[in-house]
Amino acid sequence: MKLHRELGISQKAAWFLLHRLRKAFEAETSPFAGPVEADETFVGGDRKKMSNARRKELSGIRSKVPVVGVKDRATNQVSAEAVQSADRLTIHLFIEEHVTAGAKVYTDESKTYDGMPFHKREAVKHSASEYVRGPVVYE
Repeated sequence: MKLHRELGISQKAAWFLLHRLRKAFEAETSPFAGPVEADETFVGGDRKKMSNARRKELSGIRSKVPVVGVKDRATNQVSAEAVQSADRLTIHLFIEEHVTAGAKVYTDESKTYDGMPFHKREAVKHSASEYVRGPVVYE
């Protein structure tokens, strides 16, 4: 009932949506065998574009949440997760959990990916306007 009220849809549609969401979260995926693309981003509003009242409400709270994700090129499956921080340890643990050892991992030039154990890494240099180099295609 709450879903139907919050989304402004019929109860029947809310029931159908809820079951689809539950089914999607049930699916356990095994670690990706590779090749795999890995990246991180920050999701959320920009404080500069918020009203003064909203900025005051959020004082001391992070307005953007880091999200790390990997995509298996062979199956086109994606696994992403909101994390506490986008530091080297967190990203390495996420990749180790979602990618099999020895798999090729394509990333950007970020230093957080340096020294990944058990994985082969190739990177493109966005700072040099490089987005494609041979099999290293990164969008």
